[in-house]
Parts: sequence; C-alpha cells; structure tokens
Amino acid sequence: MHHVGPSGAGSVVKLVNQLLVAINMAGVAEAIVFGVKAGADPQVLLDVIKTSFGGSRMLERALPLVMERQFQPGTPVNLILKDLGLIHEVGKELDTRLLLGALAQEVFKEARAAGFGDEDMVALFKPVERLAGVEVRGRGASAA
Repeated sequence: MHHVGPSGAGSVVKLVNQLLVAINMAGVAEAIVFGVKAGADPQVLLDVIKTSFGGSRMLERALPLVMERQFQPGTPVNLILKDLGLIHEVGKELDTRLLLGALAQEVFKEARAAGFGDEDMVALFKPVERLAGVEVRGRGASAA
C-alpha cells in the first residue's frame, strides 16, 4: 500500500495506471502480431524483449496468455473501456491531450465490437491477428 497524497490522489494514480495499461496493451498486441507476421517466434520475442527497453510487465503478462490462447476474464476489455471513458472525461475537464489514450480506446472498442468485451484484455490480440492474417501461438498451444 502506498500513501499517494490528499483525498482523491489515489483515484488519479489509478487512472494514470489504467491509461498506461491500455496504451501498453494496445502497443504489445500490435507489435507482437507484427513480429509474428514477419516470421518471429513469439517465445523468442518475449525472451528478448522482456530484457530490453521495449519490455514491460504488460508484455510479460499478456504474451504467455495469448500464446496459450487463454482469454478468460482477469481484467475484461469492458472494464478497461469504462476506465478509459472516465479518463477521457477528466482529460477534457483538465484540457489535457490524450492522443495515445484515444487510440488505445479505439483498439479496445474494436475488441468489444468483435465480441470480446467480457474476455481478458489480452483479447485485444484477436482483432489485430485477424487483420494481419496470423495467430500468435506458443509451440504447445493447440489450434482452435
């Protein structure tokens, strides 16, 4: 537990975290699908990138789940969309540009529109995979 300041500061920290989660998740999905489409092994991508500047907790959480095709709800797409809506409301009130947040929100909306709203946010991979014509799978994951 962290003391983050006066009343309301915790809510701000949570929104900042959720904004970073959404942006990072969208970036991870796009980058990994790009790499797999270009011929890279997803396990190699994970092993190398997690020790590089491109590494993140989101990459380390998401990619193993996607490689095993595990999309059961942990943090659903719909929950992140709810938070992004609130983040953008506050951003407008504060007259703060949230360009990357808006792009991430569109990616999450795309996943919801494709029927993945109740699945874990790693389901963001599915529409990106479909558009690229590839599927990110680990060596041991069975085909759907």
